[in-house]
Amino acid sequence: MTAPDTTLKAVLYRAKYRSSKEADTVLGGFALVHARSLSSAELSSFAALLVHDDPEIFAWMETPDNAPSEISRDLLARLKQFMLAPRA
Repeated sequence: MTAPDTTLKAVLYRAKYRSSKEADTVLGGFALVHARSLSSAELSSFAALLVHDDPEIFAWMETPDNAPSEISRDLLARLKQFMLAPRA
């Protein structure tokens, strides 16, 4: 298994199994829909994001300038857009 494959599997797992149902739905749902199409840099940024606690992640989605530099502001905007999108 290559490093990107390992990172993808880890991201999919970490995004789906969080500390709250809301985080499972938002982060896990985003990962299921988008993780395979993320660039290597975006996937690394997502992996870096997932080591943080859920309240921090949701706060950074609201105010991305407060997030650590290794976390893509574009990724945070895409997560927020995914979170706010209507679901069937």
